[in-house]
Amino acid sequence: MVLKINARMKTMHRYPLIALTLASTLICGAKTYGCSLAQWDNVQDLNNIMSADESARFDGQCGLRVTLAGAYTAFVEDTTPGAAFPDVTEYTARFYMYVGEMTFGAGDYAELFAGYDGGSELVFSMSIYEANGFLYTHLVLVDDFGSPIETGNNGILLKRGWRSIELKWRAASSNGANDGELTVSIDGIPGSGAEILTGLDNDTRNLSRVRLGVLSGNTSSISGALDLDLFQSGRGGTFGPIAKACVGTDVDLRNVTFLPGAADCRGGNSMYLGPRVTIDEGADLHLTAPIVTISDLSVARGAILRISSPGIP
Repeated sequence: MVLKINARMKTMHRYPLIALTLASTLICGAKTYGCSLAQWDNVQDLNNIMSADESARFDGQCGLRVTLAGAYTAFVEDTTPGAAFPDVTEYTARFYMYVGEMTFGAGDYAELFAGYDGGSELVFSMSIYEANGFLYTHLVLVDDFGSPIETGNNGILLKRGWRSIELKWRAASSNGANDGELTVSIDGIPGSGAEILTGLDNDTRNLSRVRLGVLSGNTSSISGALDLDLFQSGRGGTFGPIAKACVGTDVDLRNVTFLPGAADCRGGNSMYLGPRVTIDEGADLHLTAPIVTISDLSVARGAILRISSPGIP
């Protein structure tokens, strides 16, 4: 076996681009586009800090990159929910975000995703905030009285690497039922307890539009790049994380996070890792190929990486 390391091992984060279609069925598919923002219903980028960028992708051609500098906002908007019948009172959205190229000052936050009603009033939102050098999720749901209900400092830790973020919002089923909710799952693992919002009175709320990008909180003490990709949505249901194939003749592993558990990747001739390959704590990754080339790899403490060649244990 030949092991080649072309660059220092490290962890990086970034996100690529996609637009969506909301169907009246349970789950809808996402439509991918080339390196353009034109397929979104609205684009706001007054300070030219947002672009469709090839290096920001998780999959496909390009991802959505927002430069984090100054108190600027930039986002893409989808108005499909407002055109759906009946009114959207249950909604699921999944997108990928790369964690690792964003630098936040103490206590900084940035609002990344939000839903609004027909009067452009906030229905729900998700932000990320800094605490003790790490980034966490922060959820807000607005109830029938116009009061924002928040998770506060009880967010889910966002580890380095590409992360699948899936939000589920649901209006309460009737007046007094108090079963409205806003939940989040990271890499397919649902939040619980104080990390999510449940048992809420929001039966009069419905969804008309959603925005993705940097909606607020982009202060001068925040820097780097926010990368997003593979946005998908529907009326409820679950999308879950995407598993990338890693078996073939010449395997090219780029922009992938190996989650906890065993994974066996095999290349008949060769295997290339990078950019933005992350092995999480608890993952056991076995690479088998005559030639393995590593250009960008982050291995968490507690992860296992095994490299072997056919005929060589």
